[in-house]
Amino acid sequence: MRRLSITLCLMAGALFSGPEARAHHGRDFLVLQDFYLPEMFNGVLIGGFETTKTGSEFEFGLEPQLIFGVFPRAALGVSLSFDDPMGSPWGYESVMPGFYYQITPPESDFPIRVGFSARYQFARSVETPDPSVSVERSTLSSGERVITKVIRTVHPHGSGSSGNPDDPGAGGHVHTQIVRTVVKADGTSQTTTVNGQGSNASGGHQHSHAGSTHTHGDNAFFGTLVVEGTLTDHDKVVFNLINVLADDGAAGWGYAAGMRHQFTHSFSMSVEATGDFASNGYQEINLGAFYLPHHNVTLRAGIGMGLTPVAPDGILRAGVVWRF
Repeated sequence: MRRLSITLCLMAGALFSGPEARAHHGRDFLVLQDFYLPEMFNGVLIGGFETTKTGSEFEFGLEPQLIFGVFPRAALGVSLSFDDPMGSPWGYESVMPGFYYQITPPESDFPIRVGFSARYQFARSVETPDPSVSVERSTLSSGERVITKVIRTVHPHGSGSSGNPDDPGAGGHVHTQIVRTVVKADGTSQTTTVNGQGSNASGGHQHSHAGSTHTHGDNAFFGTLVVEGTLTDHDKVVFNLINVLADDGAAGWGYAAGMRHQFTHSFSMSVEATGDFASNGYQEINLGAFYLPHHNVTLRAGIGMGLTPVAPDGILRAGVVWRF
């Protein structure tokens, strides 16, 4: 009897402190893409909810996602995006099919794992130029002249949006491109362009899309390189190198990086950051919590904050992951 008790204790210890305890349950981060893929003919269903707050304005979003293993180390996936921006009804935003592949064998004991994904975002509506263009000219005391040209574009949201910012019933985001030309006294000039400053058509907040990896209003290709490493039995880190190429030719480079610590077999927490490599681009940081009520189910939630003016002030995320 004593020998049986010792055997059971050893088995329990192996279960909760060995490889099973630190097993990769899949989609273990809030905003990162990790190395995990379902095995062939298995799948992962992810339901995500997001709330962002900028000033006194709230926006909401839903993003269900399905990833299904079709070959060893390879999977196909699709995600849908729905949003409820300030002043507009809930509406379909985009669909994004994708291909996922594990470059390094998942059964390898090497502590570093590498994979990638290639996805394409089909937006419900792409931005269309607003015919109103304002031009402002001013002269500096030094004799230099500054010509500021503001080009406005509208990205409508929801069914029935007219896309006209002067229409009180039009929802969506108004984006601007600011082109400044400084003409010096000797006749030479220098032009700079500021992209992505925008506001909700009903009076909302700013976004940055041009040259950014944080884009939701454009048809665009998303490529992500995933590098995942194991630090200890209970700690792992993940880094994503992200490239976004919009149909209009604008390219953006960004990153996502995070660390996750497993406190118990059922509870873990993460610290994650994501953003653009551009100094004035989108940047945010998040704290996430994950609970496993069942081996095939993960409940996750987290809070975050923007670090740059084009990011929201506060972010709340929640979701569920079901492996089948």
